[in-house]
Amino acid sequence: MACKDGLPVLFPAPAHTKAKHRLYRRYIEAWAPILLQGGYPRVRIVDGFAGPGRYSTGDDGSPLVAIKAVLEHTLMPSILRSGGRIRFDFIEECADRLAHLEQELAAISCPPGIEWHSRGGRFDDVFAEVLDKLDDSGEKLEPALVFIDPFGPTGFPMSVVGRVAAYPACEVLINFAWQPLNQWWLSDPSKHAVVDKLFGAGSDWAKGLAIADPVEREEFFIREYQASLMRQGWNGVSFRLVNAHNQTQYYLVYGTKSAVGMRVFKDAVWSVGAQDGRFQFSDMHNAGQLTFFQEMEEEAVVRDLAELIFSSHIGNSVPFAAVQETADFHPISRSSHLRKALAELKTAGEITAVRNADGAPPRAGSWPGHCQITFAPAKTRML
Repeated sequence: MACKDGLPVLFPAPAHTKAKHRLYRRYIEAWAPILLQGGYPRVRIVDGFAGPGRYSTGDDGSPLVAIKAVLEHTLMPSILRSGGRIRFDFIEECADRLAHLEQELAAISCPPGIEWHSRGGRFDDVFAEVLDKLDDSGEKLEPALVFIDPFGPTGFPMSVVGRVAAYPACEVLINFAWQPLNQWWLSDPSKHAVVDKLFGAGSDWAKGLAIADPVEREEFFIREYQASLMRQGWNGVSFRLVNAHNQTQYYLVYGTKSAVGMRVFKDAVWSVGAQDGRFQFSDMHNAGQLTFFQEMEEEAVVRDLAELIFSSHIGNSVPFAAVQETADFHPISRSSHLRKALAELKTAGEITAVRNADGAPPRAGSWPGHCQITFAPAKTRML
């Protein structure tokens, strides 16, 4: 039996899907405790294209990946005892896949405080209805991670995705399926109305149709989608997933308003990417660069981060927290790169003073979270 997309109810899990799910799990493991222990008693995880819950190869689907990330977390028992609550919403259009998913979920024992709900239908219709009900009642969506993992570019218009940005502490992780978009939708003018909805109001996506070079064309469209999310108020980063032939499978596009969210997401990508090799970093903030993640040496990342920090704070004395936020929104650096970048700036004389709250210098080589950092008024290194 097949669903509307032509695939059987259960289908195999390719290697790049397994890599994506390792990243998804790693991020949930960091994201949920940070919010639940940081002043938000309830969080929600939404899987907009949930699928059947399991692949024909026996691998867990994204709903089981997410629930197990929570249930198996060492901190979760104490979080639940303290009143923390997690809700999972699974949305699936194919009735047969939804029935299989519900069967898989029913076999999992969830403790009080963790609950799941399933809905049949298209993500854009179902989730828009959820948001409409919240708006009509005057309620707010709790901090939510919305995972959007479709087979193609339909079913998640920016008009719905962008509404999530209106709620505090909400984030999106989107599978931007470049290959089907380029092959089937961009090449067919009769389908351009769908592309309009995908990118949303204010997008100049149609300019990309005139780009003949395939690499430049791909860069343009993923960058334009990132820009569409930024128009909704999100910052974020994109990562390219490749197959064994180094061809693009799709992009994972992450959108957040949180500096901490950016930090832990990038840490997750570095961790998973280092062992997997299928993630390639793509810098959507730099119009002249699309850099492969696995080719990016850490020395180059540290150097680039140091340049960003110095240019952002040149001639000023700022708290460590301000420098931390600058590093968090750097599109690729991980947590461990910050202190290396600061050490490089200090060695170069571009950090002229570091003082604790009492005015005394901190221990050599340390960067306390309460310290004040003073930057030189001009660059001293030779390029």
